[in-house]
Amino acid sequence: MEEADVIRIVELSIAKINENLLAAMKLMLESSLTDLQHSHTDTTNSHLKEIRKLKFDEPHQFKKKGNEDQYRFNLKVETLYKKPRKPVHPNSWTKSTLPKFQPAQ
Repeated sequence: MEEADVIRIVELSIAKINENLLAAMKLMLESSLTDLQHSHTDTTNSHLKEIRKLKFDEPHQFKKKGNEDQYRFNLKVETLYKKPRKPVHPNSWTKSTLPKFQPAQ
């Protein structure tokens, strides 16, 4: 065996070891990423479940009447905001079609 043959054999051996190491690292990173994604999904789902529970299941308790009034007003605004609306073109408004101001009751 000549020195060049030994060098080639060692380089091939190192290349195979590096490929195996790279494959193992890739597998480890992919499994860690998958675990992290599952964990994130589980955490997100539990947070959403808790939010829904707080929002819909438990009755709200207020320390002051003003807080309760503000909460109900915010709910009304939220429902109005979520309603689908037609696009409005300002040029098509006339005095009779302008929205009229109605004070809160």
